[in-house]
Amino acid sequence: MGVVAAAVLGLVLAAALWWAYFARDAERSEANLSAASMNDRVRMALFGYFYTLIPMLVGVITLAAGVELTIGNLGSRSSSVWSSRW
Repeated sequence: MGVVAAAVLGLVLAAALWWAYFARDAERSEANLSAASMNDRVRMALFGYFYTLIPMLVGVITLAAGVELTIGNLGSRSSSVWSSRW
């Protein structure tokens, strides 16, 4: 049951990240970019679609690795100091 709950929570987390990134941003970005001058448009596009994407990708990869390790280790007993005391 724990593996299923962890998998469902992982999917809910992925859906929440998807919604947070893609919800209504395309329309607002298009309006802001079309209203800006060409120099400002290039700067805005670089910061909005390139420089902010790199840390976001690193965060998503780290989160995915953490979810995978959590789901993979749910069935095994931990040999850490904390679990041996309880």
